[in-house]
Amino acid sequence: MVSKGTSIGDAVDPSIRERLTQLRQTLLQQANAAVKVQLTQPRAPWQGPAEGPAPHLTRSVPPVSSHELGASRLSSTEIQKPTSPATLTRSPSAIPRAGSRRHKAQPRTSPRPKQDAFRYWGLPPGAAVREAPPRLVSAQDRKAFEQLVAEGARTTSAGEGEDLFATIGLDFGTSSTKVIVRFPYENEVPTIAIPAPVHCCSSGHPYLWQTVLWVDARGEFRAWPEPGARPLDMLKQGVMNGRADPSIACKLTGGEAIMAADAAAAFLTFVIRYTRGWLLTNRPQLFRHRHPVWFVNVGLPAATYDGHDLVANYRRVAAAALLLANFKGAVTADATRTFLAHGRVTLAGDSAADAESLGVAIVPETAAAVAGFAKSTNRATGLYLMVDVGAMTLDACAFRLAERLSADDLYALLTAQVRPLGVEAYHWFLSEGRTEAGFVEQCSRCLHEVVWGTKKDRDPNAECWRKGNELPVFLIGGGADNDLHRCVVEDLHSWLRSHTQNEGIRLLVLPVPSNIDLPVPVSQFGRLAVA
Repeated sequence: MVSKGTSIGDAVDPSIRERLTQLRQTLLQQANAAVKVQLTQPRAPWQGPAEGPAPHLTRSVPPVSSHELGASRLSSTEIQKPTSPATLTRSPSAIPRAGSRRHKAQPRTSPRPKQDAFRYWGLPPGAAVREAPPRLVSAQDRKAFEQLVAEGARTTSAGEGEDLFATIGLDFGTSSTKVIVRFPYENEVPTIAIPAPVHCCSSGHPYLWQTVLWVDARGEFRAWPEPGARPLDMLKQGVMNGRADPSIACKLTGGEAIMAADAAAAFLTFVIRYTRGWLLTNRPQLFRHRHPVWFVNVGLPAATYDGHDLVANYRRVAAAALLLANFKGAVTADATRTFLAHGRVTLAGDSAADAESLGVAIVPETAAAVAGFAKSTNRATGLYLMVDVGAMTLDACAFRLAERLSADDLYALLTAQVRPLGVEAYHWFLSEGRTEAGFVEQCSRCLHEVVWGTKKDRDPNAECWRKGNELPVFLIGGGADNDLHRCVVEDLHSWLRSHTQNEGIRLLVLPVPSNIDLPVPVSQFGRLAVA
């Protein structure tokens, strides 16, 4: 028994303590080696010279190559931060309410509207999705998965031949994760969607990898269910807390807690290893006599893109995951802590340039979907609204697509809003006693603020507000077919007709890119657009 005032570390046998110290020193040495390899890998053309001004934040958008978007105006300064309800209700340009009659503008001397009591709901980090983690994996599926992961861990920047630049675009979702890989400098090589592991397919969709992980009592992470291993299924929620890095309520044998960043980094490590292994196994011709150089882009909701702590945490986790993907050992809590605490990883969290030097970029999620449409044959100049309905969030963004003046596309994200109003959030709120009517009001207010803020302040002269025209709207994401959210979007039609001279909205279908390789055919591309 450990006496009072004695720590567990004091009670450990000296030989065991020495062995643990040696293991940590070995981990640190391996982390240093992984960082060195990543820093000395060939620089992609979009990164510019090794020395000089820091690359612009917008030069890496998943999965589109950075050089193609070099002229795109996607900086965080272009995104209008959501206006608070109090400010909106005090302003003469307050949002007109649904169902209210259109009225003439009042003189500035008229009384201001009364303070609106509306407040957005908050969602705690512990709010879980309804889909339970998988409980079983067949021996065949596990073997196939482990083989791909092992192959993906083996491949690094080492190799012979001409450089092959590959960008892994990750939509790290609350309920599921999607992966698309692009080879931006290879002629006639399609963008490839990576099928999810069979044992972790979410909702039976071939490309949705359920965002879940397992850890055993010793702290070794697994990407499959295993007897004695505990499932961890709120990975993104923990990272969204910023640098607080909360514990995810899982204790190891030694009493140490698994932190949210540990679990998120471990999960993304498996995703990166599996993705590389899948490509090497299923598309080997791409890698013959080539030297693969890997980059990872992770999406972040556009409206939260100005939050320094949140962006820093995402960069740090993504950088640690990419480095761990090249790490030869098991993915353990000790390994994730070592890589997350590395000085270069910490620098990557604080600096977009340092993150890019490690092969990582964090960009607004909507930018990826916009980029796909901008390069499609259906593109047309003008103002658009994109509504992404996820598991926990409702992400709305207005963007303007300009004329194609060159090989680059020019577009600007104007107004963005993200709220915890996704499909799973709806069920969570109902379980907490909130009403469906209240939830609909929350969703409507979110979309109205984006649309009205764009009309009044960001793009008041857009042609879509004029008589005879409509506002084009893309409805994407896993909840795009959810009746409640679709009705909220469709209600914008009558709301706009009541308060502008236009003819409401026009719902558009996001086109499937002509150059995409879908190993498993799917009818709708909207769920993969962000990746």
